[in-house]
Amino acid sequence: DGKKVGHDGGVCTLVRLVPRVSATTQCVVTASLPKGQITVQGLPTFTEGPTSFLLAITGGTGAYKTAHGQVKVVEVSEVESRLTLFLIL
Repeated sequence: DGKKVGHDGGVCTLVRLVPRVSATTQCVVTASLPKGQITVQGLPTFTEGPTSFLLAITGGTGAYKTAHGQVKVVEVSEVESRLTLFLIL
């Protein structure tokens, strides 16, 4: 419902660059939620302007210890993204 429920942290490593066209990164992210953590990874490609992509849910802790599924990431601005988790427990 658009409510902030946790925070995340991660790292993306540049793995392919096509100057003035696109950049592909390998990303590993952990989301910290009230009942545990969820780990995510993927290989998104970024182009100029807002973008969206899917990442795989690779595991979790606590209430999410059997987690799998995917995350849809939609860039809202240069500094903000909206994440929607399609979580299977």
